[in-house]
Amino acid sequence: MKRLSQGGSIEPTRRLLEVAVAFGLYTVIATAVGIAQRLPYQFGGAGDPNSVAQDALVHGTGISAPLIFVTVMIVLAYIAMRSIRARIPAASLIALLSVVGIVAGLMEPALRALDPVITPVAVLGLAIAVLLLAAALRVPLAPVREPEDRELEHR
Repeated sequence: MKRLSQGGSIEPTRRLLEVAVAFGLYTVIATAVGIAQRLPYQFGGAGDPNSVAQDALVHGTGISAPLIFVTVMIVLAYIAMRSIRARIPAASLIALLSVVGIVAGLMEPALRALDPVITPVAVLGLAIAVLLLAAALRVPLAPVREPEDRELEHR
């Protein structure tokens, strides 16, 4: 059951977690496509097409973020949802990482390849990264939940 804020919409920290998880799922799929297409990372160096699978964890692929990068974002989103004190710092870090991801995605040559498989996957990743940035920016603007909604935090 979704908890609703007074405005009748999903709480911003929950939305942030949902978008972060969606970005994680996208990244797993895009990583598989990147490995199958032998698309090495190009941001922060040039990867080797023969080691795309090994590079995916730390460097990502030509169309996906590093898996560790996305894992950190999901953990930060979870922290933002669970802790009143950490919500703004965690959301701020997610916003910063989202900007880095967007810039890195725009710099990848795979985005400009105009390939019928690769380009749509890369564009989808950028779109989800923009949604993640928007969700992170909403968190500091949202009112803090009422104390009775935070009962799990005190356990």
